[in-house]
Amino acid sequence: MHSTLDHGIDGAGGAQRPRHRGVYFTKRNFVEVALAAKANMSPALFRKRFTATAGMSVHSYVLKERIERACELIDECNLPLATIAAQCGFSSQSHMTKIFRRELGATPSELRRRSDGGDVAAKQEFPHSLAPPSHGGKARTPWSH
Repeated sequence: MHSTLDHGIDGAGGAQRPRHRGVYFTKRNFVEVALAAKANMSPALFRKRFTATAGMSVHSYVLKERIERACELIDECNLPLATIAAQCGFSSQSHMTKIFRRELGATPSELRRRSDGGDVAAKQEFPHSLAPPSHGGKARTPWSH
């Protein structure tokens, strides 16, 4: 039995990149493929059902969750912004800054200054948990009824 996951050759330099049934993974669609596999659906069906249920694309939902978690960490702890970016799934601090500016109209640094009123010492060095927030103990999935 062959797996639908194999490795394709990238035309530039011959680097190996995973692919799924002939579709090269990108960071954006890798999440969709992984979630679809967990839901036992094809990526196309998963995308269709997710969008119909959640009212937004998988990518938009994941980005929204990352932004919300980063905002929580910025507000509750004094971790470096680069660490928060990595913990929340952004590729870098500059990527997080770009997304925040586009989606929230403010950079993470601006939000931190607003939230602490200049009193950085009052924040915890580390938050109570770096795990994503719980949703009442029940996973929120658009395909469960």
